[in-house]
Amino acid sequence: MPFRFRLILSALLCLGTCGVRAGDLPWTMLIPAHDSRDAEMRRFDETDLRYQIQVLNRSGKFEGNRFVFSKIPITGLLGAMTPFADLPFDSVRPMEFTPEEKTILKEWLKRGGFLVAFEDTYPYEQEDFRRKRVLPAFDFFIKDLPAEDPDFTVDRAGPTHAVFREPFPTKPAPPFEVEIRENPNYRGFTYLVYKGRMVVFFMGRYSYMENGRWVRVSRPFPDAHDLVLESYSLILNVYFYALTH
Repeated sequence: MPFRFRLILSALLCLGTCGVRAGDLPWTMLIPAHDSRDAEMRRFDETDLRYQIQVLNRSGKFEGNRFVFSKIPITGLLGAMTPFADLPFDSVRPMEFTPEEKTILKEWLKRGGFLVAFEDTYPYEQEDFRRKRVLPAFDFFIKDLPAEDPDFTVDRAGPTHAVFREPFPTKPAPPFEVEIRENPNYRGFTYLVYKGRMVVFFMGRYSYMENGRWVRVSRPFPDAHDLVLESYSLILNVYFYALTH
């Protein structure tokens, strides 16, 4: 049985009136060999994800299930036995995978892995991250894999897609709505499919809007965002979509 299904059988979570089976839900942060984020961005992204997991686990909404954080290099992915991974990447300074990492990522996705890729825009002004530029990490999934293997295809999630409806009804937050409307190079909600199954989902890690205007996060970055559970609805929907499809 593929490792994805061995893990999911013990970790599946169904909300509402469905039965819930207690267990650990792995949430793995991937570290590329040539990470273009600076040290402070790397620290902030990890701190933010750890904080997010703590908030979710303290919420009491998951009836015995808990999210478990881990951090591994991409080269250790096949041996980690994790079905779900998180990959932050810089939206301005391009990051590129090594040939070994590309081989590993492709194999992991084909075996049943799911990746949510977060484009870090929060430290930049809008004119910086909206410029048309080549981002090899994005192109690998969206251009290179479909070009070499027809079983990989690309699509973009609209407001009626299941990730916006299940298990938490949600809609794009204001920063997403602004980018969808105003950014001609917007990459968010683009996703990669392998043989009919979504395997990679792109989101932006944005700052916040104030009086309708973008406000970037200033350095030094805070230790953690002051976020409420509802702000994680879309991310949670993507997680559960990955584990149940």
